[in-house]
Amino acid sequence: MDRRKFLMGVGSLAFIRSPIAYSDTSLIDGLKSELIIANKILSNQGVFDAFGHISFRVPSGPGAFIMSYSKSPELVTLDDLAVYDKLGEPLHQSERVSFRERYIHSELYQSRPDVMAVCHHHSDAIIPYTVTNTPMRPVVLVAATIGSKIPTWDPKDYLPFVNSAEKGRDFAKSMGDATVALLRGHGCTVVGAGIREVVMTSIYLQRNALMLSQSLALGKVKSLSETEISKLRKILFAPDSRDRAWEYWKHKLDVM
Repeated sequence: MDRRKFLMGVGSLAFIRSPIAYSDTSLIDGLKSELIIANKILSNQGVFDAFGHISFRVPSGPGAFIMSYSKSPELVTLDDLAVYDKLGEPLHQSERVSFRERYIHSELYQSRPDVMAVCHHHSDAIIPYTVTNTPMRPVVLVAATIGSKIPTWDPKDYLPFVNSAEKGRDFAKSMGDATVALLRGHGCTVVGAGIREVVMTSIYLQRNALMLSQSLALGKVKSLSETEISKLRKILFAPDSRDRAWEYWKHKLDVM
């Protein structure tokens, strides 16, 4: 796809419930609409507050991704979305301000070809696990989506704030092939095969953190085994499970 056709495609807007079977332009339109809903779902579920951001990789695009300009997630509309190149810079000149930590997204898309969506948030429930030696582990079935390996990024030479490509590369290296990575005293980043998967993982990561904290107060905790995590992830990420959760959260927004 040449640059002109690509830019024309990301410029058109239309809501499409299931974009997978459509052409590139329709696919992008549908994903943009899902991105708006994702911002609102994550706000409604208490994962996002005034801060946080989510993006998706442009299929067949030149290393590009789409996310909103810097704006509180609950307030994001289609007019707030922008296309970013593989270096994390907006393709169009604008007076709008971009998220400082967009390099989380750009560097993960460059280093992880399996990743099609990225979410970064600062859930209060997660923070204690970023500043202690207590590991984050899935303890409830629906939280198997977070995986078994959850690294914590704790750079020694600068603040754990990803406001440059260099820091983005360092963070992506620390995250490796994990689904979730924590950032010391800051928050976490979630990646996945699509917007819906990332939304599901982000919500159940937060709930798992709350339940894990409650469980630790009671005594020794038995988390999910590697085998259980592997089997449950296949079930939870299957279209019927994933879409059932998505439709429920979307219904809570009253946008059905």
